[in-house]
Amino acid sequence: MSRSRNPGNQTDPAWKIAIELFLEPFLLLCFPAVHALIDWSRAPQFRAGLCGPHRGV
Repeated sequence: MSRSRNPGNQTDPAWKIAIELFLEPFLLLCFPAVHALIDWSRAPQFRAGLCGPHRGV
């Protein structure tokens, strides 16, 4: 049985929450030079459709 990769996938919100919670501390710990280059005062903006079948993913 194959999994559907549509924009309504139920795992999508979980990944967005994980990125919002853990990306900044991860970069600070593992890549402090990259962390310093990012404007953390702006919230991430997620764009729909970037990883869909049309992208070969």
